Amino acid sequence: IASSNDKVLEVFTTKLKTKFRISGLGPLQWILGTRVTQSTDLTTITLDQQLYISDLIKNYEIDKISKGRSVPADPSLLELTPRGPDEMIDPGYHSLIGKLIWLAVMTRFDISFSVMFLSRFASSGGERHMVEAKKILRYLAGTQALKITYSSKSSELPELIS
Repeated sequence: IASSNDKVLEVFTTKLKTKFRISGLGPLQWILGTRVTQSTDLTTITLDQQLYISDLIKNYEIDKISKGRSVPADPSLLELTPRGPDEMIDPGYHSLIGKLIWLAVMTRFDISFSVMFLSRFASSGGERHMVEAKKILRYLAGTQALKITYSSKSSELPELIS
């Protein structure tokens, strides 16, 4: 629940308590795998998914590859075509693309183009497609500490409460 008015927040939570069993957990710190950090003066809110990226890197064993990437994809990505009839479908491709889309729309806008391009092949991704998706993971391995910060010149941002 977010509000810039403490009285409105109190009235709203009181009404919620009459219908539901709720408890206040204090300032919001995590939501759907995204860490939320608020400045003490409430002028900035920072979002990051470093833990989510770290788990992805471990699950796809990218952490065993020592060489990271400075860009999410190569220009050759644009030459990618649908899987050929002789090429096997990679069963993990669809799942990985879904996870990358989640990152791209939440906090990692820098991978959006590459991920959305690869999502065109989500139902028929083959080995070549998985190789390109793992290039994005290697990029994320080297940039997992990146965050997105929203700021206001005044303390008009509401405090986020969980």
